[in-house]
Parts: sequence; C-alpha cells; structure tokens
Amino acid sequence: VYELAKQFNAYYHDHSILREENAAVRALRLQLAAQVARIIKRGMRLLGIDVPERM
Repeated sequence: VYELAKQFNAYYHDHSILREENAAVRALRLQLAAQVARIIKRGMRLLGIDVPERM
C-alpha cells in the first residue's frame, strides 16, 4: 500500500489531472486516480487502518 501511494504521488506530481487539456486523457487520469484510491482504501482496511474519505 505504501509503495502504491508513493508511486501515485510521483505520478500526480509529474502529470496534471484536472488541468489536462485533452478530455480523453483527463478522463483516463481521473479514472486511474479513483482506482488507486479504491485499492489503497481496501489495502488499508485489510491492515485494520481507517482512512479519511477526503484529504
């Protein structure tokens, strides 16, 4: 979970999501972010750690 969070943080730092001009790329990045959030939340739940809904 930690490694996924680190990897996504680096990706987020290097690639704009909401400011992306290409609508298809923006939609793909939003979907990627949602899926990563879902996986992190599930992984943390398996570890018994509560996570906030929003940060």
